[in-house]
Amino acid sequence: MSKKSKRSPPNVIYKDRFIFGEFHQLYPQLRADKVMFRAYTRMNTDTFDYIAEHITPIVQKEYSNFQDPISVEERLLITIRYKCNSIRYMNNKL
Repeated sequence: MSKKSKRSPPNVIYKDRFIFGEFHQLYPQLRADKVMFRAYTRMNTDTFDYIAEHITPIVQKEYSNFQDPISVEERLLITIRYKCNSIRYMNNKL
């Protein structure tokens, strides 16, 4: 029988994402400046909060002893930013 290989511990860079990660550095600054938030997400903060509130029961992950889940706000911001960039890329490609 083959032995299962042990998983290596997570890299230090992933442990520090709550301190140095892009979301944790950028999001508070965006929330403070409504014009920048609108430019970054193409929506105002009220709309963002409305969407986050309604998708929370669907996308929220449970905490475990092994890892902290990505927050609903971070997931939503990543998704919106990806969609904004892909639309802009597709328009430039045409």
